[in-house]
Amino acid sequence: MSDLGRGPDPPDGAREVEAAVETDPVPSGGDAADDPATWVNRRRPERSAVIGTDKRAGIAVYGLDGAELQYRAGGEINNVDLRDRVLAGSPPVAVAAVTIARPRLSISTGSIAGTAP
Repeated sequence: MSDLGRGPDPPDGAREVEAAVETDPVPSGGDAADDPATWVNRRRPERSAVIGTDKRAGIAVYGLDGAELQYRAGGEINNVDLRDRVLAGSPPVAVAAVTIARPRLSISTGSIAGTAP
């Protein structure tokens, strides 16, 4: 049981689900890991990735085995969202957007390498 205390009783018929894989921890530790988004590689599903925020310091990209593939420091990143097949040129690409709380409130976007068809 977590240190947050006991939650409400589950509804009748609910079953417990255990994680098969966990990501490496973010550098900030504690409860800094937040807001995961999954990018699905349509051509090579095994190369899909999970992108999550380190609320205190940056953004991390993980493989489906939970291993960190990339980490970028960049302030207090609050949320991440993904859009696939964005027409930001030719060919379409997948785009990740994040909100950054500090040093100043802003939104940052970037394409995901290798996502063009």
